[in-house]
Amino acid sequence: MAIEYIIYCDESISKGEYYSDFYGGCLIETKNIELVNQALSKIRKEKHLYAEMKWTKVTENHLEKYKILISEFFKFIIDGTIKFRIMFRQNAYE
Repeated sequence: MAIEYIIYCDESISKGEYYSDFYGGCLIETKNIELVNQALSKIRKEKHLYAEMKWTKVTENHLEKYKILISEFFKFIIDGTIKFRIMFRQNAYE
């Protein structure tokens, strides 16, 4: 069974005493990648969500659009199509 790893990285705080890293990973069988991409891309296109999606950028006008997209993403998690992991590297004392 082939699995493709897609990892998105972001820092919680970019500098300072409490700088740390969070990593989100989606594990999706290769046979399901196109299904997931098409479903999420369709919603993004229908809702005109073309820019990078970040909760910090959500405005009142876009909140419902984000909720629809995230609900679809979580449906894939619930049915086992996506396995999602969040990893954390605590480096406040380095």
